[in-house]
Amino acid sequence: MSLFLAPAIVALYRNTSAEIDRFPELGALLFERGPAAMHAAMAEYLRRWHDLGALNLPDVHAAGVQFFLLCKGDLAVRSQFGVLPDPLEPAIVATVQRAVHVFLAAYGAAQPTATPEHQA
Repeated sequence: MSLFLAPAIVALYRNTSAEIDRFPELGALLFERGPAAMHAAMAEYLRRWHDLGALNLPDVHAAGVQFFLLCKGDLAVRSQFGVLPDPLEPAIVATVQRAVHVFLAAYGAAQPTATPEHQA
């Protein structure tokens, strides 16, 4: 998250947004190389957890996008307006912790009520 909130990255997104009407290919390229690449990487990571049975993900790609957006929370929009909290790191940690909690509540695999060794 620190990378996406870095001043240089925020400036790149602001400047690109200002020029998208004149250069739509610029927006497409930035999306492909930034968020879309991150969504794909996140989906691949989550697929491994799904395959192990730790997550129940009907649509792995959509889950990757959702988790990424949950992790960004309101920090992304705050960065666009220049109102990030200082210090930033505790806000990132708290936002990601909330994201994990919500994501697991939605997609965490149900745990068995009793394991075979604990059954009578």
